[in-house]
Amino acid sequence: MYTRRTSNVLFFTQKNWYGIFIHTRKCTPKRTTKHTIEERYDAVTKYLSEQYPRTAISKEYGIGKNTLSNWIRKYKANGIDGLKESQT
Repeated sequence: MYTRRTSNVLFFTQKNWYGIFIHTRKCTPKRTTKHTIEERYDAVTKYLSEQYPRTAISKEYGIGKNTLSNWIRKYKANGIDGLKESQT
């Protein structure tokens, strides 16, 4: 295995396999959401109205069932402020 370090990036070479691994946390991008707070609110209120199942709402918004459950939990705990994008 050949290993070479260039600044904060480490390159590995092994039998035609190349991988780039970022070494510092500062290099990793922040997680951002593609859903606005209004879309999150709409999804949560659809679920809480008990007219739509969780799987149908998840498919409609292109999210996982666990993500929707997290939004619902945060909404119940903190209201609309719970649906804001976290800063971490």
